[in-house]
Amino acid sequence: MAISTAAQGSPVRRALWGSALGTTLEWYDFFLYGTMAVIVFPAVFFPAQDQFIGTLISVSTFGVAFIARPMGAVLFGHLGDRVGRRSVLVATMVLMGLSTATIGILPSYATAGALAPILLVSMRVLQGLSTGGEWGGAVLMAVENSPTRTKSGADRGGLYGAFVQAASPAGLILSNAAVLAAGQLDRDAFITWGWRIPFLVGGIVAIVGLIVRFGVPETREFADLKGRRRTVKSPAREALTRHPKAVLFTALTYAGPGTLFYVAVIFGQSYAVKSAGMSQNSMVAIVLVYAAASFAATIFVGRKSDQWGHRRSVIWGCSSLVVLTPIWLALFATGNVVLATIGFLLLVLPFSAAWAPMAVFFARSFSPEVRYSGVSLGYQLGTVLGGALPPIIAVALFKYFDSLVAVGAYVMVTLVLSAVAAGRIHASASATPAPAEVATERVA
Repeated sequence: MAISTAAQGSPVRRALWGSALGTTLEWYDFFLYGTMAVIVFPAVFFPAQDQFIGTLISVSTFGVAFIARPMGAVLFGHLGDRVGRRSVLVATMVLMGLSTATIGILPSYATAGALAPILLVSMRVLQGLSTGGEWGGAVLMAVENSPTRTKSGADRGGLYGAFVQAASPAGLILSNAAVLAAGQLDRDAFITWGWRIPFLVGGIVAIVGLIVRFGVPETREFADLKGRRRTVKSPAREALTRHPKAVLFTALTYAGPGTLFYVAVIFGQSYAVKSAGMSQNSMVAIVLVYAAASFAATIFVGRKSDQWGHRRSVIWGCSSLVVLTPIWLALFATGNVVLATIGFLLLVLPFSAAWAPMAVFFARSFSPEVRYSGVSLGYQLGTVLGGALPPIIAVALFKYFDSLVAVGAYVMVTLVLSAVAAGRIHASASATPAPAEVATERVA
């Protein structure tokens, strides 16, 4: 029996926009830290070190959150599969907002000594825990509410999931815009107090996200599971037992695109200013242009991936990035802002092809009763490989070889690995969303 658009349209749209808007705020907070870890924190929290060591330590604190993310995946995944998707998304928003606002009021090393970086790392761990539960819940809120069979016979999982994936470039836009605005202060004012403003704003804006989340209904599919008492006692253990290959290959599929992304936006910040001769604001502007193009491309590719095939889109994207990575780095290395921008824009379409369908591709690899735990574990383990390590490895490789060639080779190897892993993921037989028919619904 078809579910009418009139009956389902408003709750579905509210769930879609609630998950996308909330996740955008989470990514804003997360990326803001990454940018500040390169351009501010070495001076504010690690001033006793020489420039290279201070930057390396500061970038390493960015990676600490990725270590915490799998723990967040286990904790919030368990709650998401037992209690519900909506409740967990409210909790992750509260945790992220509090930790981000606290960073904005932390004392500097000059004021508190070693306590200052300890507090900074503690807040970063809380951000990691929050993000570890956020992505999986937001994805399921979108994908589990997506029409899988419309009147036209089309699947909409890629499109709905892409709205959550687009939150990543949207958060990147907002965080870099905030840094660019604060960067209009003179250097001393920015280092002394200006950098704190974007963190405090992030904490305040999280309140808006929390209000949005409170108005989001539970997914139809989880409500169906709960009603039929099909929830399991230990979702994470069940996911690892029943879907071990899906967890592994999900992690490896993410690793390549994640490596490219974090090398570009985190290591790239440091390289542009310290080696390529660009100004801080020029690099921020390049990232803003890249993120804006990626936002549009993610929505476009997400919709098209429902026609192309989600797996095929991911494999094509990773394979194309292998070819384009050396070209991007060569243009970046010129230090010319226009050429560097062109290099970044070359990555937009293939990266979006790999990134946009990941939400639905990963979610449908796990059966519903363990889906939150399974998709969160796989994705967050992938972020350790493709998020925590790449900026650190890239800084170390560039320091040792004094060239981007080694950095590029590292990125290319991870992309090849991801293309192979994507070909090994198979949808769970019981992973098809519960509603048998859903009427066509316009999103946007």
